Amino acid sequence: MRLISSSKTILFSFALLLLPRTAIFAEAPPLLDTAFQKLLADEDHWAYTQIIRRSDKTKRDTVERFDPSKPEAQQWTLLQYDGKPPTEPQLKSWQKRKQKEVRRREEKSLGDLINLSDARLYGESADIATYEVPLQKDDKNRFPPEKFLVLMSVDKKRQELEHVNVTLRQSQTFRMKGVASVNAVAIEAAFKKIDEKYAPQPTYITASGSGKVLGLFKVGQSAEITWTDHRRVKPYKDRFDVKLGDLKALDF
Repeated sequence: MRLISSSKTILFSFALLLLPRTAIFAEAPPLLDTAFQKLLADEDHWAYTQIIRRSDKTKRDTVERFDPSKPEAQQWTLLQYDGKPPTEPQLKSWQKRKQKEVRRREEKSLGDLINLSDARLYGESADIATYEVPLQKDDKNRFPPEKFLVLMSVDKKRQELEHVNVTLRQSQTFRMKGVASVNAVAIEAAFKKIDEKYAPQPTYITASGSGKVLGLFKVGQSAEITWTDHRRVKPYKDRFDVKLGDLKALDF
């Protein structure tokens, strides 16, 4: 059914976009801006194991390793497929999906999708400030941004991102490609301190969605993404940065 494929695109796009790559935020709330800049400064400095558990049976659970210190084509490794070492056909199928996933992330980053400049304080406690952050339309018009509520929570003392939550606004339903209606989306990301010297990293994301195809057949799915075994590394791309010191005359 088309909704399974379409909703999967929304869920995993949002889930992956919660991991920012690049961003320029003009006049964003200072606390939220500081938290994001800390997270962006750590881009591609962590190797980790990624575990994906899916509720549907079209794709099996996977255990993958990401290491940005390796050349780009070698950064992702499939460790397990459905609880076992992958077979050659499974590995080839996974590699094709992974290439598409990486391309989607390259095409549209979180910095392109969210509008931090128009973020507003949604609520706060003594320790946490929560901001409502509007979304912007993407170039493919895959979803209506005004129907989503995005909340980002920041630890006031540490000035670091702690939690992100994405849901549909109350009683909202929208159609995709004129075929499927979506009436529920829930995405939640938690951040955890790996090393006191660096910003917290996303360690857990849950994503779920449901709706109807042609107004008749109800379908749904959910997924969990967990990151473990973090290791601080130097990005492969940074290995080629050359810093020249003071030039000294050679005495022949």
